[in-house]
Amino acid sequence: MLIDLLDKLIDRCIQLAQRREKQDRDLYSDLLAPTLDNFEKVHKNYIETFIAYKNIVISGSTALTLEHPIFNRIIEDSQASSDLRAKVIALRQYSKDPVFGRFIHRMCNYIIGQQSSFKILREGEPTRINAARSRFSQGLKEIFNSPIDDNKKKLKSTSLIDEILSDLQVCYQLIMDEHVRVKARLLGLKAPDKPISKLDAMNLRYEDDILKLDLDR
Repeated sequence: MLIDLLDKLIDRCIQLAQRREKQDRDLYSDLLAPTLDNFEKVHKNYIETFIAYKNIVISGSTALTLEHPIFNRIIEDSQASSDLRAKVIALRQYSKDPVFGRFIHRMCNYIIGQQSSFKILREGEPTRINAARSRFSQGLKEIFNSPIDDNKKKLKSTSLIDEILSDLQVCYQLIMDEHVRVKARLLGLKAPDKPISKLDAMNLRYEDDILKLDLDR
């Protein structure tokens, strides 16, 4: 009789493990995979539009002043892509989930900037911030409003664009690093024991301190 009870207990444990594994796989396919797809669209939109901004500044013949049409273009691009960003930011309520909270945080950080992301993730502030374009618009206004000639303005403007593009790619890599860990956990694979890069290590320490995530499962 004891053996029968042990057999039933073992069978029950196996069933629970299999159910948990199915739930994790469903979570990845139903939530995380579509979220990553939405984020990829956001990233692609940023890269394509900032390359277009660079071409406008370099090849354009319009005087580089505060009346330059690029400022309207920035606003239009932001409005046209707000729905893409909103799909990602909407998940901020799950930022402290023990499995994928850091993944959500890094995507929010990419879109709205580090300091703003912590404020929103903590307080749930309903806002649509577009950090990359806000930074670019502000920086461009300072450059175009300066007393230097247009050739120097072009150099400074393209340098600003290159800097923003580089920062976006760095943030993108951090998100992909965390995606590897989340996918491994949910699909029953061995997650990396160590940070994937030096930058990843720095962010892991900072995020653990701020978000207080417990990733033990």
